[in-house]
Amino acid sequence: INDADGRAIGTFGIYFADKALPTEEDIAFMEQVGSIVSLTVRYSQQQEEILRLAYTDKETALPNRNYFINELKELLDEKKEGFVAFVSADEYIKVVDQYGHTAGDALIREIGKRFLRAGMSANNVIARFSDSTIALVNLNPLGDVPAYLEKLSQCVIEPISVQDMELFLTLKMGVALITPKQQDEKELIRYADSALSKAKL
Repeated sequence: INDADGRAIGTFGIYFADKALPTEEDIAFMEQVGSIVSLTVRYSQQQEEILRLAYTDKETALPNRNYFINELKELLDEKKEGFVAFVSADEYIKVVDQYGHTAGDALIREIGKRFLRAGMSANNVIARFSDSTIALVNLNPLGDVPAYLEKLSQCVIEPISVQDMELFLTLKMGVALITPKQQDEKELIRYADSALSKAKL
């Protein structure tokens, strides 16, 4: 079975009880089934691509705001402790002003990759929430939160190269704690965003 571009995507066969050659009707049937399967596979691939684009920041290939909110809702259903954090680098504006948004995207992409390497787990989500902000949610006992945030800070001890600059980043964080009494995703996002704004002052 070939797709619309002529690439093989599968095989289809008919088996007979006795040794025989397929009739013209058999061949016509296989061609019809092949066409239907090809269209079905193509539709499925298109749907997967639509979902990927809906939940991925195209400039950085990081998960985007929509993905973060959906994952946060699902994690909150587990009724565990943890935190939501918004993180921004002071140097982002300088990079954008000097080199443009493409360079700013590169900076966010590298920060996101370092965070992902440091905190990959089933209870951890990292995404680009806005142009200059990376959002995180982590489910762990509240007593572990300071150590985890320190781990994130350690991710940017080594400089990040953007264009011809070696940047030592200054991160600002706004944190909202997930507790048994605070499980509303909108409120957690609002508190984390407000805390980040205060940290920038």
